Amino acid sequence: MNGDKHSTIAYLITLAMQHGMIWAGTGMMPANTKAATRNDLNLVGGFSGLLVQSLADESPDEAPPLGDLETAKAFGAKVTAVAARWNAK
Repeated sequence: MNGDKHSTIAYLITLAMQHGMIWAGTGMMPANTKAATRNDLNLVGGFSGLLVQSLADESPDEAPPLGDLETAKAFGAKVTAVAARWNAK
């Protein structure tokens, strides 16, 4: 896998904590089975943040796999739910 995603996420978590922010993890189990495809949710297996993967020879204008888009949507819903908990009156 290209890049060092864990270090980047760890850095962002630390930065968020230094600024008194709240960090929401994915709340998703990884799709790391032999039968997994690029269309499965959380194929990269991120727990502490949204992780997706592009191939080394893909151009920026190529669409990401459906699984990455659906993982991003699910993570967005999780962040929305976490934010709603702190906004509840």
